[in-house]
Amino acid sequence: MRGARANNLLQRPEFTQSQFDQLCQSLSPQQTWLLNPHRNPLGLGNYDANVLDAALQSRGLRLVWFDRRKPSPACCPTESKAS
Repeated sequence: MRGARANNLLQRPEFTQSQFDQLCQSLSPQQTWLLNPHRNPLGLGNYDANVLDAALQSRGLRLVWFDRRKPSPACCPTESKAS
């Protein structure tokens, strides 16, 4: 996932590529900058979902994972209830 997509999700320029690179380093401190498993080694701005999750958590937000093979959780009803 590109870092800019997190900004698109939030509808504002919240994160920079440098901030995402710092998050990658904090998620895998023993890894070198070039071989970090959470980012593209060519520096193209592609990051994995763990970085997106950490970025959103740093802003007090939560990423909720859904497995489409399982029933929808109660927070996301599939049927609308008419009032």
